[in-house]
Amino acid sequence: MIAVAIMGVGATVVHVNDMLQEGNLAAGNSIQNVANLLKPALLIPMLILNRRSEPVRTGAVSFDRWRMTVVGTAGIVTAVVGTGLGIGYWRELTVLATLIAAVLAAGIVARSARISRDF
Repeated sequence: MIAVAIMGVGATVVHVNDMLQEGNLAAGNSIQNVANLLKPALLIPMLILNRRSEPVRTGAVSFDRWRMTVVGTAGIVTAVVGTGLGIGYWRELTVLATLIAAVLAAGIVARSARISRDF
């Protein structure tokens, strides 16, 4: 879910930038932005409603702690790699920027794992 939102917004920023700078108003560059923004706008409220409707379970504290660590880390990694991809498209260095972002994300994961072990 987080990945869909970040990639959708990032793709829209890249496409709008292309439309403004190059005047590229082709359907593949402009119409898909509606879906890129609509997916997170619909999925986030559905996820919130789904989470609120789940019954409260006792005894799942350790699993919830683990899950929140994984979800938080996945969100940060997705944001970092998505940002690297967007910056790479913007600077026309897609592969290099994405690889740098992936290495940075791996460092974040390693640090997050070390911090969560210390708790």
